[in-house]
Amino acid sequence: MNNKRLKLPNGFGSITRKTGRRRRPYEIRKFIDGRQKVIGYEASYESALAFLCEYNKNPLLFSPSEITFDELFCLVKAYLYPRIKERTQSSYNCAYKHLNRLYDKQFAKIRIGDLQSAIRDIHDNGAGYSTQKKARQVLHHMYSYAVKYEIIPPEKDISRYVDIDKDKKVYKKTIFNTRQIYKLFRASNNRYAKMILMHMMLGTRPSEFLAIEKTDVKLRQRYLIIRESKTEAGRNRIIPLHKQTLPFWIEFLAENNKYIATDNNGIHLNYSRFRTRFDKTLIELKIKRHTPHECRHTLASLLNNADANPTAIKRILGHASSNITEKHYTHKDLHQLKKAMDLIVFKY
Repeated sequence: MNNKRLKLPNGFGSITRKTGRRRRPYEIRKFIDGRQKVIGYEASYESALAFLCEYNKNPLLFSPSEITFDELFCLVKAYLYPRIKERTQSSYNCAYKHLNRLYDKQFAKIRIGDLQSAIRDIHDNGAGYSTQKKARQVLHHMYSYAVKYEIIPPEKDISRYVDIDKDKKVYKKTIFNTRQIYKLFRASNNRYAKMILMHMMLGTRPSEFLAIEKTDVKLRQRYLIIRESKTEAGRNRIIPLHKQTLPFWIEFLAENNKYIATDNNGIHLNYSRFRTRFDKTLIELKIKRHTPHECRHTLASLLNNADANPTAIKRILGHASSNITEKHYTHKDLHQLKKAMDLIVFKY
């Protein structure tokens, strides 16, 4: 089916390719309140058509028996992407590229062997469990969408039968011991040693720490706010600042940067660049290998060993509580969270 020659129904909308060099040249218009209005721009005709189908809630403009795997993915993106975060969109796009053997196949005629062959391609190209898992998630979204809009019947959802490699734990997580923590504290001239300790004594996930902005740090009240997190329990949570890391926070807040996690030139660190400096710092200080996520495990262990209140520990780490009383009726205020954090004292 050649979608570029597809005649759209009256009132459905229109797609026009704008001239010149544009990143998203396809303009999408729709009659609204008697006037034709621009409702979006897309990079390709197929994605523009998918956007228009989603806007009209009518993906069956495509013939269900002829729609290809690639065309369906355009529809799914138009439906799903406004509902998920950009980094999740990016991970889905990367996973989708690994499914290229399926692009031109008619979706309704794809069999489990076709899906399994696509997953085998990922394995043969050297990608492991996480990439295969993300590709399977893409397939789940596509088949759920296809069932919802009657492109295939429910019993044709074969994505549930896709097998992927088992998750291989190649590295056992260990926490920083007291001697290693003291080495970090003594490295007073090392910017990244301080950053590791700041990260560690918050118990944040690496992505949470890297996203901290200066405006989220309330130095006078000795706490900060984690705005974004992968879990609902982790979003907009308050974490007290550990007293012995306060000098580091004062130093970093005095810099003219938007984010706390920056390099010597004030450039915001993404995970890759942060991890490079993290590893280099441990090597320089002769501390055995750790991962940034082990900073989080370290604080959890330190709080537990100090007999901190279990509910306070969960609030600091952003863990959801399975206990109804803890979740709805116990209110740990900032003073109580500080009290839990202050149980940890380093004598370096």
